[in-house]
Amino acid sequence: SGANGDEGEGGASVGDNMLALRSFAYYEVRKYNWWSSRQHSSVERDRVFLSRRMALLYLAKRNSEELLAQGIAAGKSWEALSTGRTGPYALKPDRVWDESFLELADAILEEYGPNCKSAIDVLKPPSGTTFMLVEHRVETTDADELLKLLATPCASGIET
Repeated sequence: SGANGDEGEGGASVGDNMLALRSFAYYEVRKYNWWSSRQHSSVERDRVFLSRRMALLYLAKRNSEELLAQGIAAGKSWEALSTGRTGPYALKPDRVWDESFLELADAILEEYGPNCKSAIDVLKPPSGTTFMLVEHRVETTDADELLKLLATPCASGIET
């Protein structure tokens, strides 16, 4: 029997589960566009993923490709863009996105995408696009809490 004596399905007391909330996360990749040397900009949702890994892979690819494009526009090779970037700003692996990135650990991807964005920022291009990751947590109501809510009269002011 539960602490308050009323058992729910599976032996768990309704009281124990009354406030139990489950949560999940989804991952939004936002696109930051700027023009006129950043005098004008916009931020918009680009993609939403249910997996952090999928979002990290997408972010790494998009920022890597944008860094390469900005480098070409500035007349710089990938090597010139990445040389001297050490410590927390280093591009590891030091190459443009390719399919081998699918095998990289999440910890590496978590740094690579934002570090490509940082390298773009250093170039100070007059216009461009970068991508950033935003995690959203959603709290959900479980079945026990729903049953409790359904059993509770609503305060509608109408007498029955």
